[in-house]
Amino acid sequence: MSSSTTPRWLRDRSVDEDLIEEAPELRFFAPKGVADVEEVADMMVRGGLRILAGPRPRADTRPPRSYWQKVRGEFHLLLCTNHPKYRRLRRNLASAAGKSNAVLIGIIAAALADRLGLTAGAITGFVAVCLAGAIELGTKAFCAD
Repeated sequence: MSSSTTPRWLRDRSVDEDLIEEAPELRFFAPKGVADVEEVADMMVRGGLRILAGPRPRADTRPPRSYWQKVRGEFHLLLCTNHPKYRRLRRNLASAAGKSNAVLIGIIAAALADRLGLTAGAITGFVAVCLAGAIELGTKAFCAD
């Protein structure tokens, strides 16, 4: 897939409440657009909104930085290449093209988690950030990184 070709499942989408619900840090970037997905992910790893929300819970529930790096790499393979390991996922996403962003997040998170040996719940926020970045920046700019 050429980096300038936007897949059908990604066309005409916007950063909506489904994405923000999975990655609340996007709310800081939504009014002006997601300028830097790395910055949003860094907020998530450091605890971002939790800093503003009051005392931290006893257990640290922040995802490790390595999860972001793995998710970003796999999302790049999915969106920016024709790598055969995501052929089935691309077909599933194409058939879900008219569904909400929440459905796409679930489909992508489940597939990536399976590949990475993680749980989908642990990476849904990062998937939402990748999806928001691809929506706001466009496929060509997202894939250029």
